[in-house]
Amino acid sequence: MAGKDLQNYPAMNGPASNDFHTSSFEPIHNPDSLDQSTPPLKSSHRTELLYSRTHGYQNSSRSKTSSSFSGSDPVEHDEEEDASRTGSSCGASSSSGYTGSWNSKARPSLEGIPNDPTVPLMAFIQRGPSGRSSSAMSDIVSWECTTCKMFRATCPSRETMDFWSEVESDERDKTVDSACHSKFWIRFYEKLKEKFPAEEGLNSKQTRFLLKTLLGVGEQVEDVVELSRFLKIVRFFGPVKKDGDSGRCCLVKHVHELGKKSVRKNANKERLSWFAGDLPREEVERLLQNKKSGTYLVRMSHSGADNGDFVVSVMDGSECVHFEIEGNPQQSAESSTLDCHLVFLGRSFQTLPEAIEALLTTPLDDDDSGRDIWCTTICPGLPFSNVMTPYKRTK
Repeated sequence: MAGKDLQNYPAMNGPASNDFHTSSFEPIHNPDSLDQSTPPLKSSHRTELLYSRTHGYQNSSRSKTSSSFSGSDPVEHDEEEDASRTGSSCGASSSSGYTGSWNSKARPSLEGIPNDPTVPLMAFIQRGPSGRSSSAMSDIVSWECTTCKMFRATCPSRETMDFWSEVESDERDKTVDSACHSKFWIRFYEKLKEKFPAEEGLNSKQTRFLLKTLLGVGEQVEDVVELSRFLKIVRFFGPVKKDGDSGRCCLVKHVHELGKKSVRKNANKERLSWFAGDLPREEVERLLQNKKSGTYLVRMSHSGADNGDFVVSVMDGSECVHFEIEGNPQQSAESSTLDCHLVFLGRSFQTLPEAIEALLTTPLDDDDSGRDIWCTTICPGLPFSNVMTPYKRTK
C-alpha cells in the first residue's frame, strides 16, 4: 500500500505532538502483499511499522541503544523504575529523538478493530524530519477486501459487522478477497451461542432450521453463510446485537417469534404458516391464482429489500393485490431493543408477527376499489410451512 493510500484512513488516536503528521507518509507496504511497482512518495517524514496481525510486533532496525522502539514485551512497572534509577531507560536516549519508550507504553489497543485473522492489521508510528516522534501510537489501519468494505459502509449496524468479523472465516480459500465474506455455518452458529447464551431461539431446532433457510444454508457440514445474504436478512429482521437487558439477540429473537406466531390452523385443522420468504411476485401470483377471496401470504419484498420491506399479497375476488409493510433498518439498528419500526395499517410495529396479527381485527383498505379486504385464509403450499410446522407424532 502506497503512502498516498494510507492518507485515506483516519487516525484512531489523535496526535500527541506537533511532530506527528497524518498527511505526509513515505510508502508503506502491506507485508502480506508487497507491491514494488508503486513509485516511492517523496516526503521528509518517515513512517515505521510497529505491528501487523500477521507478523505480530515488529523488531526495529535500530539498536536498543539508539532507539526507544523495541518489539519486546512491555516491561513491568518495577522494571521501569529500576531502569529510571540507573539512567538506562530507552526513552531517555537523546540520539533516538523519541520522546517516550515503546517498552514503557501500552501496546496499541485493538478494540473496535475487526477480529478477522484473514484481515491484515498494522500499526504505524511516524518520525518527523528532526528525528522526533509522537510518544503515542498513530494510526491503526485494517485492510479489507473491496466487497467487505462496501458492505461495512452500507450496513446500518456496527454491532452486526463486528459480530461477522469475529466469526472464523472459510479457510478453504486463503485469499482475503473471498474468505472474509464467507463463513462456515457451524462457526457462525457457535459464535451466536457464545455471544448470546440467553437466546432461547438458538436451542430450538425449528428456529435454527428457519434461520439456515433464510440464510440460504444447506444441510452439508461445509456449507457457508455469505455476507451479502446475511446482511439482507439483517435488514428485514433486525441487527445482531443484544435485545436490551434480556441478553437475547435481536435477529434470532425475531426469527424465533416468526416461527412460533406465523403458524395457524385452517378449516381442515392443518397447520400452515403465512410466511412465504422471498418468493418473487410472479410466483406469488401463481400460487394465489384461483384461490378464494381473502387468501393471503406475507413475503419479503424484492424491490424494497434495501429498506427491509415486507408485502402482504391477498386475493380480492379474482384479482391478486399487494400491500406494503414499510421497514426501517436504520432505526432498527439504533434501537436498544428489538424494534424493526414496521409501518403498516397506519401504525408502527416492532416485529412482523405483530403486524400480521393486526390483520385479524383490521381490514386492508384498497384505494382502487374502495373496498375493505379481509385476510381470512392462509395460502396453502408455501415452502416455509414445512420449515415451521413440526412433524406429527406417530403412534
